[in-house]
Amino acid sequence: MNIKDRFKVLLSELKIGQGKFEEICGMGNGTINNIKLGISSPNLEKIMNVFPQVNIEWLISGRGEMFKMSPVQEVKKINVEDSVGMKEVFTQMGKLIDTNAKQQHRIDEQSQRIDEQSKKIDELQEENRKIRARLTEVQGDRAAGAGTIAV
Repeated sequence: MNIKDRFKVLLSELKIGQGKFEEICGMGNGTINNIKLGISSPNLEKIMNVFPQVNIEWLISGRGEMFKMSPVQEVKKINVEDSVGMKEVFTQMGKLIDTNAKQQHRIDEQSQRIDEQSKKIDELQEENRKIRARLTEVQGDRAAGAGTIAV
């Protein structure tokens, strides 16, 4: 089956005439009739934009199915081998989730320690400020006392 034949099958499945198909896609009249060996990239892009469900690989080469599968159809295609592979994927995902939870716990602990240390730093800075203020006060008292003569 050549590309022209595949177009006829496609149009039949879409229940649309050739002229209407060309019009909807924005192609010139007779574009499909003039196809000999292939179709231009711009026309392929037009078809993909208007009919995204059409499998362009099938249209060009005949490989695959005429229409792309929906996600539901893809899920139904999963076979036993895929299920075994999926089990391994889920096992690995479980391990990653556990590791992530442990790391999050460590992060939370470190964050708590940082908060505690920040509070301690604030307390020490306040204590330091008070000591400096008292020192300044004592030095001021000494300076004031040095200027008086004892009688």
